[in-house]
Amino acid sequence: MAAPIDQIVRQKRTAEESRQEDLEVLLQALSENKEALLDAVEILAWLRDRGILRLLKGFLSSGEEILRDVVHLLNTPEGKRILSNITQSGVLLSKLDLSRLSVEWSDLDREKKGWREVIKEVRDPEAVTGFLMLLQMMKGLSRTAGSGQDEGRHKAGDPSG
Repeated sequence: MAAPIDQIVRQKRTAEESRQEDLEVLLQALSENKEALLDAVEILAWLRDRGILRLLKGFLSSGEEILRDVVHLLNTPEGKRILSNITQSGVLLSKLDLSRLSVEWSDLDREKKGWREVIKEVRDPEAVTGFLMLLQMMKGLSRTAGSGQDEGRHKAGDPSG
């Protein structure tokens, strides 16, 4: 019968052996992913040549300052309005049926309509709703653009004022 093991001696690897094993693992990974690594190097060279890499490095080195500035800008009334508009635009876009819209746009290419057909289309309730939405959006843009102008000059072109 064999003698029981009463002491376990761990073999310690030297730093050189550990380094050699790490290099072998890296070489194996490089060999297996050669094409992807070459593509990545090409992309990095492209980014460096155009100055984008330097810009990204600068952005990352001052990331906290930039984030603080962005949060400060978004905390203004204009920033809050921008966030609200982005949210509302997203809701509006999510309600669009793009498959139906693309079919209707492709139908426009094939159909040659005269003025009478266009006037009939304008009477369509969906077209009226679309026109009213567009009109409200244009009025809102006009009010926003007009708020920065001189009030007298803005009212001079307005027949009601």
